[in-house]
Amino acid sequence: QIFDYETAHFREILEQEDSAKTKLEVFVDITSKDLKKMRPLLPILFDFWSLSVRKKTIKLVIKRYYQNFLDLIEPIIEEGINKGEFRTVEVKETAVALGAIYEGTILFYLYFSDTIDIEKQFRINLDTILEGLLRKS
Repeated sequence: QIFDYETAHFREILEQEDSAKTKLEVFVDITSKDLKKMRPLLPILFDFWSLSVRKKTIKLVIKRYYQNFLDLIEPIIEEGINKGEFRTVEVKETAVALGAIYEGTILFYLYFSDTIDIEKQFRINLDTILEGLLRKS
């Protein structure tokens, strides 16, 4: 259930009429706020994640979580490209890059939650990615 928690919030984002950039910004805002609330659970989630190397059923749960993430992000990137908002990029690879930055930031937050403002950091991460995605006028 914890791994499916985010998905419900984000499905609504895809149905909004906002720009792809705005959808990604809303995604980051929701995620960072949720992560702050879930901070006490992070060690348990990382324990669960580490078990996925040895337990096939756990690996499938984690894989589904990441696939849900890709299923949410890829259409936003495709929409941005199709509407001319984003430059043409490899959609899946860009979504994976976003996920890797997102997950890496969560790992840093686990160890440095006293000094990392997760909302600010997620926004900086997204701004950096958008700098590479946005079509220059």
